[in-house]
Amino acid sequence: MQVPFDPGMKGWKALSLYRQAIGVEDHVSGRYYANLIRLHERLSGELWSAEAWIEVGKGHLWRNELQAASLAFIQALLIGTSDPDSLYLLGSVQYELGEFEQAEKALSQLVKAKPEHGAAHFMLAQVYRMTGRLGESGEALVMALKADPTNTDAHWQLGNWFRDFGDFEEAVDEYERALEADPEHVASLFNLGCVLVRLGERERVREVRTRLAPLSEHLAAMLDRFAHESRAAGGIHEPDPQAKRHREAAS
Repeated sequence: MQVPFDPGMKGWKALSLYRQAIGVEDHVSGRYYANLIRLHERLSGELWSAEAWIEVGKGHLWRNELQAASLAFIQALLIGTSDPDSLYLLGSVQYELGEFEQAEKALSQLVKAKPEHGAAHFMLAQVYRMTGRLGESGEALVMALKADPTNTDAHWQLGNWFRDFGDFEEAVDEYERALEADPEHVASLFNLGCVLVRLGERERVREVRTRLAPLSEHLAAMLDRFAHESRAAGGIHEPDPQAKRHREAAS
């Protein structure tokens, strides 16, 4: 797409300096920037919109040009758009760039406005996990699944969450829910097998191993080794109280 008006880094830096100089709030600076865009359109006769910036950002994202995509989505939000996916796309790109604080801000704004946006809750869970906020990560996964019970990866990750807190039975339930949505989800199959080993469910472990082998012989062999090494291990740990709270929230 040919960009008729591209403020680019100069425009973004100018806006930042303007905000620092006069101390305006975000929504005020956004209106200021939008007025600059409209003034340019009136003087040049060129039409440019937030929606066009979103499309440019998607093009950058398709080419894995993450920094350029982030700037394009920021431009769209500064001009003003009612498209909620602009915040989701921005938050997802910022997550991939390791800009977790900015990603959390964008995604939190989105789920506050649209609590039913399951994908945004799921991305927030990734942000919380990467920043060591495991409790909040579990809460975000529960919210993601309330919005979209068919989210296979959310079931898998919530299963991992319960497993890490020692609640193996709840982990089994989440892995099985993931496999209901996608019977060939190898990560859920492998983790299910490992948790069943911990629970001493040998027959079920064999069943999982049979399902896993055609999909990944490597993971099937790893499951065999884990079962062998765990045979003489101790019993089941008591689940962490935090896991119980999230289990109740999920029910």
